[in-house]
Amino acid sequence: MNPAPFPPALLAAELRATAPGLARRLAPILFALAALIARAFLRDPRRVGLIRPLWSRLTRAAGRFERLMARLAAGTRPRQHKANGHSGPAPTSFPSRHAWLIHDIRPDLRHEAAICAAQLQALLSEPQNAALLAAAPTAAGILRPLCRMLGIRVASVPPLHPPAPQREATPHTPQPEPPNPHPPEPASVWHTQEPSLCGRLRTRWPFRQTKPD
Repeated sequence: MNPAPFPPALLAAELRATAPGLARRLAPILFALAALIARAFLRDPRRVGLIRPLWSRLTRAAGRFERLMARLAAGTRPRQHKANGHSGPAPTSFPSRHAWLIHDIRPDLRHEAAICAAQLQALLSEPQNAALLAAAPTAAGILRPLCRMLGIRVASVPPLHPPAPQREATPHTPQPEPPNPHPPEPASVWHTQEPSLCGRLRTRWPFRQTKPD
């Protein structure tokens, strides 16, 4: 379900003044990330098919965010995106794990992706920008997929499905074993075993021991 847009008329003047600057500083980061993805995945047969969809996602996100910030700064209500019944090609499925782009990129370019992630996190963590995103959930929704692929966690862009709180593990107390109702019989100290004898000698057992003279 899409987040309800915050009424622009209720936004403070300071937040409305922040909107154009945030969009202007965000665009170079997204375009640099798109160019980095093209360099990193061009020779990767597993990821080369993601170059064009990722490029489109990043450029569309930059355009949508810029238009949204302009409307918020002007005090205009953001447009509602309605799903139409147009049947087109199925959208590309991107990896969904946290920080997948940082892990899947070429090792020699991984530091550049980390720089883009650090710049984006620093930009979204500035107090005025964080307050603007918290007041405009639609803007946070545009940035949420980018934060997930780069492994960014900021309070102003919360995940759609926050992780469930982990229960504290209760210590396991071993229970004493119940007494055996049928205890084993004590083993005899002396074990007598009849030696193996042939048929002729078996009838004369036990032998009589004669005292030595």
